[in-house]
Amino acid sequence: MPNTSPEKKEFRSLVLGLKALNPSWSASQISTFLRQSENPPLLKSRQLLTKVKRTLTRNTIDDRQRPGRPITISTPIFQQQVKTSMRLKRGASIRNVTANLNKNGTRCSTYTVYKAARKLKLKWFKTRKSQKLSYQNKIDRVDCAKRLRSKFGVSRNAKNWKWDRVVNTDFSGVFTLQPFQNKRNDGIWAEENESIPSSLINAPTDKFKK
Repeated sequence: MPNTSPEKKEFRSLVLGLKALNPSWSASQISTFLRQSENPPLLKSRQLLTKVKRTLTRNTIDDRQRPGRPITISTPIFQQQVKTSMRLKRGASIRNVTANLNKNGTRCSTYTVYKAARKLKLKWFKTRKSQKLSYQNKIDRVDCAKRLRSKFGVSRNAKNWKWDRVVNTDFSGVFTLQPFQNKRNDGIWAEENESIPSSLINAPTDKFKK
């Protein structure tokens, strides 16, 4: 049932109450009584009369039932489902969220999910590139560099210079290549950019996966 504003309910209750107290009153008499009251409605005489007639004909304070297909996007339950599935989640694209909702029994389209996201004031923020090395990785690299300098020397004139016998490699052990991923599609849905944690908005990349 549609939500009726308090002002409309108050006006309709007053009209129906006057009719119940005075069954012989017509719509014009009720309209005249309202215009002569201490707080008359801010309507013209004909507008007020039309509104009173409509209220007496319908004999209810609720709005008329909306025609057509049932409302889906405006329901609080559906909006909450979309918000739970999209807000601050990785891989929460419109297509993925729509597929998951349909899989769980909520029939909807990509356009419906998009409209719900916009109604919730959710915005799409693209992830940004960031450094993959952690603080511990940096400490380990500095420690390794110090040990290599002390073991193989720093300059060619050093007694322990052995860098001409060392082969540098970028990786060791068995590795597998990761499949290509379109980073342009990576993003996070949120109300504002400041509300996204750095762990979600930053997108470090691994060249190889051991």
